[in-house]
Amino acid sequence: MQSLMGETPKTALHRYRYEDGRSESRTFGPYKKGKLTTPFLDYCWTWGYTPKIERGQLYYFETCLKHERLGVSGGCKYLEDGSLHHVTSIWETLDFFRGEPKEIDYTSSENWKGSIISTITPDLIIATTSDCQWKPINQLAQENIIVGFSNGVTVSLPETAAYDRESLIITDWLVNPGLLKRGIRHYNQEGKFSHFSLMTFMR
Repeated sequence: MQSLMGETPKTALHRYRYEDGRSESRTFGPYKKGKLTTPFLDYCWTWGYTPKIERGQLYYFETCLKHERLGVSGGCKYLEDGSLHHVTSIWETLDFFRGEPKEIDYTSSENWKGSIISTITPDLIIATTSDCQWKPINQLAQENIIVGFSNGVTVSLPETAAYDRESLIITDWLVNPGLLKRGIRHYNQEGKFSHFSLMTFMR
């Protein structure tokens, strides 16, 4: 499924179920129409609050990766002065709670093999290729900082907002010991979002 949303919904209903058996529903909103662009690609999606990173503006991003009935997201917020405010990750499941997730293990990184890479641009141009070479996340954008979470998610992103230079915001998810998904938000030299890449690696 591929689509592009131009605005946030007026309201959003979220249903929560907790490990102790409790459940609840919450409604958020109403929301004002924004500049949100959200490309969807193979049941994964990514959004940024504005299509261009500009000085003097707040900036948010989030990338959501899914596999079967599990999903994770990695997101961040930059302040008006370009400083990184926080990085966060959310883990979601449709019907069950699994055991404690594991952090990504790169000690045997040479065993990962890429199966496919797909890209989508803001104007919904999609390309797919099987030439997907593995590199550890710390070798892709070496000027980035890297934040790891216990749910198997690792995020690589600029320490300050990249206004006038090319940059990558990378989200890795170790789904299980033999499967890793990677989503990359690409920005050009003008700070504009150019495309989103989705990669799958196995070992």
